Amino acid sequence: MILLLATALAADRVEGADTLAVGSTAVANPYGMGGIAANPAIIGLEERYQFGGGFSYGGRGIHWQAGAIDSLTSAAAFGLTYSGDLYNPPLTEEELPGWAVPGVELTNHKRTHDLGFALGAPFFENRFVVGLGGSLAFYNHERSGKGTTGNMSAGLAYRPDPHVAIGLSGRNLLPVRAGASDRPMELLGGLWLGENGVAALSLEGGARPESSKPLLLASGIEVNASEAAAMRAGWRLQDGVHNLALGAGGGTTDGSVDIGIVAPANRLTKPLDWTFMLSLRFKGPDIDSITPDDRR
Repeated sequence: MILLLATALAADRVEGADTLAVGSTAVANPYGMGGIAANPAIIGLEERYQFGGGFSYGGRGIHWQAGAIDSLTSAAAFGLTYSGDLYNPPLTEEELPGWAVPGVELTNHKRTHDLGFALGAPFFENRFVVGLGGSLAFYNHERSGKGTTGNMSAGLAYRPDPHVAIGLSGRNLLPVRAGASDRPMELLGGLWLGENGVAALSLEGGARPESSKPLLLASGIEVNASEAAAMRAGWRLQDGVHNLALGAGGGTTDGSVDIGIVAPANRLTKPLDWTFMLSLRFKGPDIDSITPDDRR
């Protein structure tokens, strides 16, 4: 199957199904795991010690991931992710062979393993955060061979009110040798409005300056039908492709399971071209119960 969303979803986007289902609007969301890759500063707005993992199929191929955020046990906020991808995107001009054998299908199998990090420095009681992030990628591509590459990101986050969060980020800011990476530079801004566990609206916009279709826009909404259940919907315009998203989740404050589906607007009748994701989130252990404070 030719994967039609190969250019629609960023290769290094590491997010849970909860974020996927709201149009991948992670730049200003202070609660999602997707902030590690989307905006390294956003992880410092909310104190938490959280882990997550996920698996998805479709669109880009097979994708798996795991991540952790710690903005609770130290003055700084730190996030770490690992993700892997197996996919077979259409050939680019640089990847086309000099000749083709009649009757032989041209393939473009790619495999990547990524390590990502985010470091946020909070100020003014976690209302303003400066962040720095990056990724280290190990790739093995059928057409361009094996290698290692990486990139850097930076971001700002501001929370003027408990129900409002603003994020700005620059992703993949370093020039990388052509063919070594399909991670385009992104300049993004986002707004999050709501109350966690009740309802939230997220908006995102920006550009990919090096793309022929640079405009990037997204929006998403989450509504909690009860304390243990959430419904989500979103939209994203990226690389000229409109994508629609739906999802749901259930659980408690200690842990939850989420599902998300993304479909290109022009492929709604072809489920094989959709992306399906399942992910989970859970709180880390209570540090005080493991290493009690002797002063108490």
